Parts: sequence; structure tokens; C-alpha cells
Amino acid sequence: MSTALDLLRAAGAGPQGLESFLQTHPLTRQLAAEVRELFVAYANAGRLETAELAASVTALLWLRLDDEHEMFRNVVDHLQVRFQRAQDAASYAAVRTDALDVLSRLLGVREDEFVFRAAVLVADASYFGHRAGGEPLGLSVPLMLADLAAAANYAQRAIPSTWFPKFVELMAVVIRTAMSERVSEDHQAQADRSLRNLAGHAESLLPTSRYFPEDPKKAAQIDGLLTSLVAQYPQ
Repeated sequence: MSTALDLLRAAGAGPQGLESFLQTHPLTRQLAAEVRELFVAYANAGRLETAELAASVTALLWLRLDDEHEMFRNVVDHLQVRFQRAQDAASYAAVRTDALDVLSRLLGVREDEFVFRAAVLVADASYFGHRAGGEPLGLSVPLMLADLAAAANYAQRAIPSTWFPKFVELMAVVIRTAMSERVSEDHQAQADRSLRNLAGHAESLLPTSRYFPEDPKKAAQIDGLLTSLVAQYPQ
């Protein structure tokens, strides 16, 4: 593990520091796995700046080891940490753009779980960016709904995913926000299409107590919202 720590310290000095380190130390799967362990530890400890660096470095190591699966795992985790560190609309918009790029790359490989996670991050960034005042950046209610509908389309292929509770909760807050905000007539048809799409997925998510077994009150609230959506947009 000390070698992994030394590698991260070198990477913290910049790309040249990382390259110099790798010229004098063999790159192995064990080393990449140890850097991954450091990422998990930093993320769990809330040390997000260091976790972001560790995820970025780990993704690069697995890329050089020609392991596409582990590379994408860490690319998505890197995006997740960037999302957690975002504090304004511009930061959320940047995460959304990069998540869309990763999603497009993932569509060419059989990685349904990572496709779903990337799509959820796109929708997450849209929602929080909108809430942070991102309308001038294009983070509108219709875009937020369209991104969520796209994530819902990928969800069924990712069952069972540990990200389902996150997705279901995001679905609830996005729908609640969309129903409480006024949308221009020009954009209402687009918003309705996405809401109808989401209503088609909502029934398969009910009851949501399976995703929130320790919070029956939250599950009941989400069930009520999704049931209302299904009634408003019958299939």
C-alpha cells in the first residue's frame, strides 16, 4: 500500500510526476487495485479532493493495463466525486457534459451497470444544476425530465443495481420539481412526453419500500407521487 500512496503523492504534483513514477515502478494489477482501495477509503472519509485524484489515477492505470471494465468503473466513480464536489450551476453543467461523453463511450460496450450509473449522473447534474440557477446554461425543466427519462430507459437493464435507491429518489424529486414549476407552452409538449415516459416506468418501481426498507415514510411519499404520475399520464 505504501507504493500506492507514493504513486498518489507523485500524481498530486501533476501529470509529469505520475509519469516519472511509472517509469521507475512496474505497473501491476495489484498496484491499481491498491490505489482503488485508497480511493474507497478517501471517499468514505469524505476526503473528496483526494478521492477525485485517486479515482482519476486509478482509471488511467486500468486503461494502461487494458482492463476496460475496471477503467470505466473508476471513470464513473471519478464523475460521481466531481458531482459531489460541485457547488454551482456551471460545475453541475460541466459534470453533465462529461457524463454524457462517458455515456456515449459506454454504449459501445456491454456494461449495462455503468451505462445506468452514467445516465443517473447526467440526470443528477441536470437537476441540481437547475436548482442552482442553471436555467441560463440550458439546465431547464424539460432537459431535466429528458435526462431522467433516458436514465429510466437504461434502468431495466441494470437490475439489480445498488444505484436504484438513488435513482428512485432522484426520480421523485425531479417529478415533484417539474410539477411545481411553470413551463412555457413551447416546452410543455416536450415535458409531457418525458413525464409520460416516466409514468410508464413508475409502475414497475412500486412499491418503493424495497428500496427504502428503513424509511417507510419516505417510501410512502414516493409511492404517492409515482401513483399520481401514473394516474395523470395513463399508458
